[in-house]
Amino acid sequence: MTIWFARRRDKGRPALAWQRFWTATAWGQPATFALIAILPLTGVHDHALIAWIIMTGMAYGTACISIPDKIFGAVFRYCAAVLMAAVPILHVIRWSGTAQDGIAWFIDAVLLASAGLIALLARRRRYAD
Repeated sequence: MTIWFARRRDKGRPALAWQRFWTATAWGQPATFALIAILPLTGVHDHALIAWIIMTGMAYGTACISIPDKIFGAVFRYCAAVLMAAVPILHVIRWSGTAQDGIAWFIDAVLLASAGLIALLARRRRYAD
């Protein structure tokens, strides 16, 4: 989609609204899924669908607000990074003191590293434009 948007922009026919909705989808869904993973770690077990509907609605709602595109994309990337980093942190807090499988620690490390990489790339992209 990003390539298609760039080609349209190069031809002089930008699809700015659709590009914002694509950004909201591409970066809003990782943030939403991370929030859904956080819910059971905080004791909320029955509201995943409601949380998904609310977060997706909020993501698409922000696509309608007039925010500069650089800030718009960066906010979604940082939000995804923070929520992705919160998942392993809360997982360790929730299950500390009990024996865990080694793969759980590996997955926590990968999630934390992914969150750090997303935040780093969001910062670099924001200053590169």
